Formats: sequence, C-alpha cells, structure tokens
Amino acid sequence: MKRFQRPRKKRAWMENPIVLFVGGLLILIIVAQASSAYLRSRTFRNQVANLKGESQQYETDIQELESRIAHLKTAEGVELEARDRLNMKKPGENVVVIIDENEKNQSTEGDDTSWWKRVSTWFPWN
Repeated sequence: MKRFQRPRKKRAWMENPIVLFVGGLLILIIVAQASSAYLRSRTFRNQVANLKGESQQYETDIQELESRIAHLKTAEGVELEARDRLNMKKPGENVVVIIDENEKNQSTEGDDTSWWKRVSTWFPWN
C-alpha cells in the first residue's frame, strides 16, 4: 500500500511559518538594538565634544583670572582696582562727575508718579 501512495514531500524547515515568524522577530529585535546602541553612542560623542569645549573655555577663563591676579599683585594693579571699585583718589586729585542730559531729564520726568508708587519703592518686595 505504501507503494501506491503519493510520496509525501518533506517540508524544509525554512518554509515553516513559525520558524519564519520567530526568525523575523529575532532579526527585528537585533536591528532595533543595534540602532539604539548607535544613537546612544552618537549622543555620548556629542556630549564628549560639548564637555571638551566647556573644558577649553574653563581653561581660558582660568588663564585670564591668573593673569588678572598677577596684575593685581603689582602696585599699579592695586591702584587701578582701588580707583575703580572704591572710588579712591590720590591726594591733590579732583573727581569730575559727568551727568548725561538724557538721564537728567528722565529723573525729573518721574515726579508725576503717584505717592503710592514712590512709597512702594522703599520696600524690597518690588
């Protein structure tokens, strides 16, 4: 009897729908993981580049501050800093204050404000 039956075709394992589904799913997972890793590495490279730029900026700031400190250790540097920050003058010098006309006009225009606004400027909650 077996002789007269049609021979059964053996299915190749690659034609099995379950194998195809699982294989496709594995390929999809691998591609997703690879793209995720690539995006993370690109983000890290950008962060490293930004941090290097910040580091170089801090280095230049440090050099500028060190040169300013060295300048302030000299007598000329101390004198200039005292004149700028403390408004000091040498004996025999006169200080001249120049007032801009626009600023003068703006200060007199503010007299039209209400008494409440003038009082409220005295307190820090402004």
